[in-house]
Amino acid sequence: LDMYDNQIKKISGLEAVPHLRVLMLGKNHISDLSGLPPLERLDVLDLHSNYITHLCGRGLAGLKALRVLNLSGNGVVSIGDISHLTYLTELNLRDNKLVRLGTGGHRGAGSEGQWKVTLPSNLTRLFLSNNFIS
Repeated sequence: LDMYDNQIKKISGLEAVPHLRVLMLGKNHISDLSGLPPLERLDVLDLHSNYITHLCGRGLAGLKALRVLNLSGNGVVSIGDISHLTYLTELNLRDNKLVRLGTGGHRGAGSEGQWKVTLPSNLTRLFLSNNFIS
């Protein structure tokens, strides 16, 4: 389903296409993933150039087969635990506002301020250019 370059603010109505494999929602006005239904066969989700600032597992919980996720050009500042996306092999986070990967403040044994990275283990391609990572 290609809904690229529209004025979409909220994801809705996708319950009508439960077998969707590819969803292109780039260049819209989407700020969160709360309306994304459990599309268990979705393989590719393209959300580039929207207004998403936080990536958390809740909005992606029902995307069991997701293999490619494009969130470039959004303004993403944080990534929550997305390790449940076990089929995810490609994550594009170019041109965002990330300063680090992971979830904050977890202190490891003797390492102050350590951040826990919770990315999927099958991830083979991770794009992070043009962020604020130091």
